[in-house]
Amino acid sequence: MQKKLTIILENLAGGGAERNLTILMNHLAEADWGIDLVLVKKEGKFLENLSPKIKVHGLHARNLIFSLLPLIKYIKRNQPPIVISSLDLMNLITIIAVRIAGVGTKSIIRVANSISKQVRTPIKKRLEKLLLTLIYPLADQIVIVSKDAAFDLSKYANIPLEKIKVIYNPVISPDLIKKTQDIPSHPWFENQSIPVILAVGRLNQQKNFSRLIRVFRKVRDQMETRLLILGEGEEREKLNDLIRLLGLEKDVDMHGFVANPYSYLSNASVFALSSNYEGLPTVLIEALACGCPVVSVDCPSGPSEILDKGKYGFLVPINDEELFAKRIIETLKGIKKEVPEAWLEQFTSDISGKEYIKTIEAVGTPTPELMTLLFCYLLSVIICLLLL
Repeated sequence: MQKKLTIILENLAGGGAERNLTILMNHLAEADWGIDLVLVKKEGKFLENLSPKIKVHGLHARNLIFSLLPLIKYIKRNQPPIVISSLDLMNLITIIAVRIAGVGTKSIIRVANSISKQVRTPIKKRLEKLLLTLIYPLADQIVIVSKDAAFDLSKYANIPLEKIKVIYNPVISPDLIKKTQDIPSHPWFENQSIPVILAVGRLNQQKNFSRLIRVFRKVRDQMETRLLILGEGEEREKLNDLIRLLGLEKDVDMHGFVANPYSYLSNASVFALSSNYEGLPTVLIEALACGCPVVSVDCPSGPSEILDKGKYGFLVPINDEELFAKRIIETLKGIKKEVPEAWLEQFTSDISGKEYIKTIEAVGTPTPELMTLLFCYLLSVIICLLLL
């Protein structure tokens, strides 16, 4: 019989979690798994990247909070043997829906960030911690994307480390390697005499592109270069104001989302990561796979694991903008660190897929008491509303 798996997400928007799960789903579908993808809203840039073997279902909920009842109904009706969800609020809703449905479905939640570092108001942060402490242990298995992020979650939510499984993101795939051969659709790559510094990610507080733009100003003062940022987000206007303030309008381009960032990574002179925190920054692995030299802040968590404590790319203290600029300049002048293929193997879709399959096959089902379920159900609804 064909093995079945259901993936639950809010949508397939253009973020790292969505990109990684798209790669994982496609890999498992090609390995003859029957994959059902359940989306709160059937939308997102990565829908067009899905294998035709994957069945996509929409819950047609107004938003994430209102997806709880439709998800319970879906689970009761379809009785999926195993579900995997990702991202914080979706994880909480999935755990509750699985337990309320009561049809024997097993739940695996995937955590993609250093949870304690996520920025919320003080009251929401306390509620978040309470919610994770109460609800996350009800999942059959917790998967997290890096060792440092696992330690962070264990300490933050008082979850035993043995309950948490570290599986690196399925980043490097045959499709990625193929797409590096494409020509990036940007005029800056037509003139290779001017080096291009590349950054990729959501334009939000976590990625801290303000830091990178300030660092770029220091680099630009010493040599001719350009900064290209790929991604969209709520800080676009703020970042544009900073670009104008520093007089960088001709040298910085926030180009928006692109379907194939790998062609850009394979042609850029250096990739720079400026985040306040991460889980396991996918784009850092993609840069290495594309042969692009890396300069990254040593934020929690992921960069140090990916770069083997600076062996395969420059790591700089998170608040040392002078050293950040210096390392970028050194890289642009030709100082690079070689990355062996054997190191990158652990981040491939094949290795990650095998780890997920082992985890899926080994997962067990707890049987929490009814009163615990009811309490968590009521608590989750209240706190989810507060977290909006």
